[in-house]
Amino acid sequence: PADTELGFDVNPTGTKRAIEMHLRASGNSYTTLRIPFMMENLMRERDMAGLPANGVVDYGAEGTVAYYISSGDMGLLAAAAFSDPEGWNGREVNMASDALTYKEVAEVLSRVSGIDIPYRVAPWSEMRGPFVPNFQFFETLSREDYDIDELRAEFPQIQTLEQYLISQNFGEKMRVLVEGAQ
Repeated sequence: PADTELGFDVNPTGTKRAIEMHLRASGNSYTTLRIPFMMENLMRERDMAGLPANGVVDYGAEGTVAYYISSGDMGLLAAAAFSDPEGWNGREVNMASDALTYKEVAEVLSRVSGIDIPYRVAPWSEMRGPFVPNFQFFETLSREDYDIDELRAEFPQIQTLEQYLISQNFGEKMRVLVEGAQ
């Protein structure tokens, strides 16, 4: 079922969700920071190496939005929560600093690297493994389910995916991988 409070934890046991519900009911102070896709995943060499040939594959309906945040931006939000526990008490944040369709992700990767990164929509029949429910869940979300505009107003330094990739020299790393594979 589409429950935006579940975030990425859509496994049948719902452990993260159970913890959130317990904290709410406990009367204790709490802050919930829910994590989307990590920008760092796009920097893994094994994933980068397959991009020119395989491209960005959308395992959902075309137009599904993917939500991203970097670990540095997550740390910024967590530090803010720890430094002001009263102000963050009870706050539940679906963390994301960018929201892009997979087609837009392919366009950003191509633009930053100067290498044509193709985009394609794959049928569910091609998807295997434990992350199928996660991709299906993300199809149900909308941009309104994430606090991107609010977070940008409060933390203007959080990075878009493109800014992050540039800061991490994604383009140069992709070019080195492509040249090394030839």
